[in-house]
Amino acid sequence: RLYYDAGFIMATFDVDCVEGDTLYLRVHEGLIAAIDVAEGTETQGRVIRRNLALHVDRVLTYNDLKVSYQKLNSLGYFDSVVIDPVWADDGVHVRVSVTDKKTRGGFNGSIAVDPSTGALTGELSVNQKNLLGTGQDISISYNRELADQDGVSDTTWRLGYSTVAYFSGFDKVEASVYRALTDDENDDGETTTYLT
Repeated sequence: RLYYDAGFIMATFDVDCVEGDTLYLRVHEGLIAAIDVAEGTETQGRVIRRNLALHVDRVLTYNDLKVSYQKLNSLGYFDSVVIDPVWADDGVHVRVSVTDKKTRGGFNGSIAVDPSTGALTGELSVNQKNLLGTGQDISISYNRELADQDGVSDTTWRLGYSTVAYFSGFDKVEASVYRALTDDENDDGETTTYLT
């Protein structure tokens, strides 16, 4: 009970020997001997291993198991995640099985009216998660505001990139580049573009 309450979910006990009135127990805390990623997923095994809090030659604990579930589910790549630890002759073997989402990207569009200015704004975006199973996400968006009452309109292009597998020492690396343009109609009807 003390071991289980401390998070040692795979702890087992064997009787070692009895000497007089003393019973000696051998405790197996649940040292991880192997981590296997099941086949049948488009995601590369290193992406899954990189997002596990479980490591070979480390004792399996409830906290590490919970964090591994959370990290894999938070990627947004999988419909289901199953982490199955079992005892083997050389220690605990952990088998990780995932089911890929059928759709990990999409094309979206929206139109809205800004209540403060009355300007009509449109946005188009394309995104793809887990590009070719490599743990890389990419997104592109285009936002255009039609001229408001003052004759000013804004256009924004944004490119986003993130990865959960390529940089050791970091759980996630993200980069975002955007370009914002402002069109202002002059008195003579010409349009001047400003880059910010």
